[in-house]
Amino acid sequence: MPVLVAAGYTRKEPAAKPKLGPLLPMIDAMLEADRAAPAKQRHTAKRIFERLRDEHGFAGGVPLSVLYDNTKIAVAKICGDGKRERTRAFTELCSHYLFRDRFGRPSKGNDKGKRNDKGKVEGLVKLSRADFMVPNPQVTSFAALNAMLEERCRARQGD
Repeated sequence: MPVLVAAGYTRKEPAAKPKLGPLLPMIDAMLEADRAAPAKQRHTAKRIFERLRDEHGFAGGVPLSVLYDNTKIAVAKICGDGKRERTRAFTELCSHYLFRDRFGRPSKGNDKGKRNDKGKVEGLVKLSRADFMVPNPQVTSFAALNAMLEERCRARQGD
């Protein structure tokens, strides 16, 4: 019997790793070999990804840029010139995945006739919710929800 995935869901088994799972032994081997190597000769996450891509046909799936609202998780301070001082954790995330961050301008959600950054972010959330979450999905696990969402995303892209 399907169960609606909701807050408080507890995973009954480890998450499936259909793309990365088969490559985990190779990653483990690289890291194990690094133990004997000098510190400057050890793999970075970026280098591991490049080897998996080049040697095993692995594909990353990280966007080139992401548009964010000015969430406190990512933005430590909004500077007067429109720039953002990112939090350390968010800076590390950007550095790790090598995507460019873009932030909406504060207090620009309702400027008529001008660029509407907040509205763009919120509009994309509304569009995604309407396209993928109506009617409320009835699934038995997060894995099933993710599979359903991936299928709907690919259908929308025409893949």
